[in-house]
Formats: sequence, structure tokens, C-alpha cells
Amino acid sequence: WSFPEILIVHLKRFQILGVGRFVRGEKINTFVDCPVRGLDLSPYVSNKSYKTGMGSAPIYDLYAVSCHSGSCGGGHYTAYGLNAESDRWFYFNDSSVRPAKESDIVSSSAYVLFYKKCH
Repeated sequence: WSFPEILIVHLKRFQILGVGRFVRGEKINTFVDCPVRGLDLSPYVSNKSYKTGMGSAPIYDLYAVSCHSGSCGGGHYTAYGLNAESDRWFYFNDSSVRPAKESDIVSSSAYVLFYKKCH
């Protein structure tokens, strides 16, 4: 086996509370600190075959983030994406696109993280 070229991490941002007629949904806004560059999964892998030249190390760089703002009852999705040619981040919100700072990419609204394997 080998590590995937693309790693997609879906953060659990919604939970169901209660039972029976008293069930309600709740948004989870916990900040999850994720590296933008150099996510190293090697400490979590038992098969170290990449060390013998069979494949490359499981190190990933973030290239996109899907974000959710709002609640379980309604909300809005936005995204950040990295332009691979210019190595610059952009923020996408419906029909508008603007440059973004790398420090804004990972926040408590991050919902889905898209990583690409480093070679």
C-alpha cells in the first residue's frame, strides 16, 4: 500500500444532543490547530516502508480549506485555496475572490481540509 496523493480531513462540526422529541443540533466551533505546511503522519504509521525507498514519507501541505459559518439550522460556506503557481492564498465567498493571509486559513470555521502529498 502507499499513502494517498490527496488527503481530505473532514472535521466534525455538528452534533446531535438530546433524545426523543428533545433532539437538537449544535455547531462545534472548537479551534483545531492544523499545520499549513509539513503535516507529518509518520508517527501514526506502523508500516515504515517509505524509509526503505518504497514510496515517499507521509508529509502533506494544505492547499484548500472549506469553511462553514452559522449554525445547524442554516449557514454559509466559504473557502480558501492556494494558487500553486504563485504560492498565494485566496479567499472565495460566493462570487467574490480576494487575496488571503496564510494566518487566516486555519480557523474555528474550518470544516474540510485538503492536503497534497509532498514529494
